[in-house]
Amino acid sequence: HSNQLTGEIPHELGNLTNLQYLFLDFNNFNGEIPIEIWNNINLYYLFLDNNQLTGEISSEIGNLTNLNRLHLDNNQLTGEIPSEIGNLTNLGEFGLSGNQLTGEIPIEICNQGDSSPFLSNNQLCPPYPECLTEESIGYQDTTNCSSMSISESIVPINYQFHQPFPNPFNPTTSISFSIPEQSQTSLQVYDIKGNLISTLLNQPMNVGHHQIEWNGENQSSGTYFIKINSGEFSDVKKVVFVK
Repeated sequence: HSNQLTGEIPHELGNLTNLQYLFLDFNNFNGEIPIEIWNNINLYYLFLDNNQLTGEISSEIGNLTNLNRLHLDNNQLTGEIPSEIGNLTNLGEFGLSGNQLTGEIPIEICNQGDSSPFLSNNQLCPPYPECLTEESIGYQDTTNCSSMSISESIVPINYQFHQPFPNPFNPTTSISFSIPEQSQTSLQVYDIKGNLISTLLNQPMNVGHHQIEWNGENQSSGTYFIKINSGEFSDVKKVVFVK
């Protein structure tokens, strides 16, 4: 992983029937994920995140019942999450954030093994399965969702400051938060010595879910702290910038 590989993922990878670990993350692969990948039932780790993969997630994903880690984050995947995702009961990590997934989240997602999947930064519509936390759902662009499906349940009832994603990041990370009442809100970035690096936000914010991006390209690699103050709520998240 973390090379500069380009082009489509070779279908021939499906011939490696004893393959258990496939790390192709942080490259420049494009095109659809080959169906042969979804049929490799011995896969234990599958990391395809941070590429430019397109197309839909095949229902054949339900064949990967041995999977323990599945990362498809930060691609350009479209369509709905297939209900067969519920077959992956052995998952310990599951990431779909940062794609263009649409439709409602299937209730079967509650059967897969990871109790806190990363689903933020998609276009997934409410109502959301009760097994998912606000942290898992994160920010969703519901612009194209039917008004009939947008219920009161999507109005936050508590302050939430979600873990920025991706983390580690290079050079941008998305910062999502939810506020239950109109509040003066600030987002500030500090370095490891406590010096204020940047003020990303300092203004009144309406009730709802919000997202801000931080671009750290002018900063040095290292650890930073992002602090939110909104009303009487305050929280801090740690992020790592890697050039």
